[in-house]
Formats: sequence, structure tokens, C-alpha cells
Amino acid sequence: MCRSFSPSESSTTAPVPARSDGESSSASGGDGESSKRLAQHLSLLLGVVRSRRWHAFASIALANPSVYRLLSSTVPQHEEFGGRSLLHAVLQCDPPAELVAKMVGLAPDRRAALRCRDRSGRTPLHAAAAGEANPLIVKMLAGADPAACLAVDEDGRTPLHLASCGDASSSPDAPGDASAAPSSHEPQGQPSRALGAVRALLSESLEATLIEDADGTSPLEGAIVGDASFEIVNLLQKATMEALRRREASPGKNKRRRPTSDDAAAPAVRTAQRRRGAILG
Repeated sequence: MCRSFSPSESSTTAPVPARSDGESSSASGGDGESSKRLAQHLSLLLGVVRSRRWHAFASIALANPSVYRLLSSTVPQHEEFGGRSLLHAVLQCDPPAELVAKMVGLAPDRRAALRCRDRSGRTPLHAAAAGEANPLIVKMLAGADPAACLAVDEDGRTPLHLASCGDASSSPDAPGDASAAPSSHEPQGQPSRALGAVRALLSESLEATLIEDADGTSPLEGAIVGDASFEIVNLLQKATMEALRRREASPGKNKRRRPTSDDAAAPAVRTAQRRRGAILG
């Protein structure tokens, strides 16, 4: 679950008007009204995110660090956000890279913000990879916390698993409207966002290619079964072979998980092809 702020932090960021003694008996009713208003404000904020009105979002959430801290501590408990942090929700809606950089910079604890988990055990880097965010964002998040490249969700999937499929719908908690899907179209002849995300993740961690999910599927196998582009499959195959070579050369590493010959990725390819054939019938 996402990190929660202490009551002392909340009280410094959201002053509550003082009540007289006569008002104390109605405190619970007042608190209920305050909670209702807060829920309405958060619903409106989610609408701004889903409609990608980023200038409006920045003026609401990012202009004041205290407001951002309050929102960050409140959003994960709001039903419409489904246990996601504000950063998770934004990353699923194709935000500008500079806006994400500012959100990370405003976080009181940047490491905690980058490792925050949603209800499916996914980090912000998972959200960026699954939502086909701008590869610059994936690169920025992975570079800020390379360990997040190896983080697995409740299905055992790393961000590389999700990016390798190139499927924005793979995020189980994606906001439930059409605007949550990436809106930008890559210019003809340019690498896809999925390919860019895979490259960005591999630049920070080749070890992620060797992690299998709960079904025993590696990112390479998932890319083949998921009908990813030739470029992604080829890139993953080369990265897997290099990761295996490094593992073999490093004393004390677990060498039993995969073969270590020069064509070590070939068995994975054949296995994935058999699985894909079985799925297609």
C-alpha cells in the first residue's frame, strides 16, 4: 500500500478553522461534511487527470508543496483512485515528462514515492510501462530508482514484463474511461513507445530479463506470446543472452534458472512459440 503521512504532517498542510465550545457537539457532522467536500474535490481532480488538462492539474496540485503533500497522503484512500497514488494515476494518462519530474521532486520522500505500491502491487514504474508512457518518463523513473526495475507485482510481473507486451490494457487498475489510453500517435517510421520503454528499462537493468512471473513466463516469452514487434523480441533476446552471460561470469550468482550457452535464449523462444500455438489453437 502507499505510504501514509502522519496526522502531524496533515495538520500542518491543511489548517482547520477553529471551533467554539458550542460547535464541539456538532464536530462529527462537520467532519462528515469536510470528508464529503474532500471526496468531491478529489473526484474533480481525477477528472482533470483523465482529461489530461495538465496546466489545470499543475495549478491545482503542484503550485503549493503543502497542497501536494496533502493530496499525496489522501488520494490512495479515495475510492475512485482504487488504491493508486496520485503519481500512479497521472502516469496512466500520458503526462508530460516535466510534470512527472516536478511531482517526484515535490515528494517529501522521493524513494518512498517511487516504490509506492497500488492494490495490485505495482509501482509507478509499472504504471508507466503498462500505460505506454513517454519513454523519457520510463527512463527517468528507472534511473531515479533502478531497483524498481526488478520489483514484481502480485502476478510476479516486472515493469519489463508489462512494457514487453506493449499493451496499455494490461494495467488492472487503469481509470475506467477511454481517455486513459495513450492519445499520442508515433510518427511513421519512429520507434514505438513500447520499444522505447523496453530500451529504457534494459538500460538500467538487464537482470529483469531473467525474472519469471507467477506463470513461469519471462519478458521474452511474454513478448512472443503477446505478439510484440520483431524489434522488441529481438532486443529482449539479445538482452537475455547478455544477462545470462553476466550471470555465468559472476561468482556466487544463481546459475540454475536458465541455460548458459551462446544460444541460451533459444529455448525460451521455442517455449513461447509453443505456448502461443496452443493459445491460437
